[in-house]
Amino acid sequence: MNAKMDLDIVELLIDEHEDIREKFREVRDAEPQARSGPFEALVERLASHEAAEEALVHRTMRAEAGTEDEAAVVGEILEEEASAERRLAAMAELDPSTDGFMSQLDELEQEVLAHAEHEERDEFPAIRRRLGSQRRHELAERFQRLRQAGPTRPHPETPQEPHVRAALGPIVGVFDRARDQVRETLSD
Repeated sequence: MNAKMDLDIVELLIDEHEDIREKFREVRDAEPQARSGPFEALVERLASHEAAEEALVHRTMRAEAGTEDEAAVVGEILEEEASAERRLAAMAELDPSTDGFMSQLDELEQEVLAHAEHEERDEFPAIRRRLGSQRRHELAERFQRLRQAGPTRPHPETPQEPHVRAALGPIVGVFDRARDQVRETLSD
């Protein structure tokens, strides 16, 4: 059994955030000509993580928000995710071996880590207040399934509405994975 299955949604997301920090370090530590692989892994993780978060976590918190402040936090977080997704999509056009790429990576990393801190500081305490332990564990299990089925690339053109992302995420994920498989097959 996957050890992450024992985590509640907040614990799982904190673990995911640490994994994303590690993926940034892997890109940064790679030799310039070897950055493509670690960057692709980072892109896939960010895309699938954010899609699952938007479809499940932020959607749940929007429905469960007990105050205007909690609802505003969800709105701010969605805006941050949209901004990072646009930057990530633009970076796909850059050569990872260049200094320009690393400059964009620095900005993306700052944006993503500030976003993660915002969630951990403002959204996660609300999740703990609003949702019981069993519900948080159920959300963690659903999150992991959604992330596995979700997109592997950013899709900034998709409306930043959790219900839209929930409906389209698995469909987009199928197409992304098929595209990834074709590219992998053609590069062999």
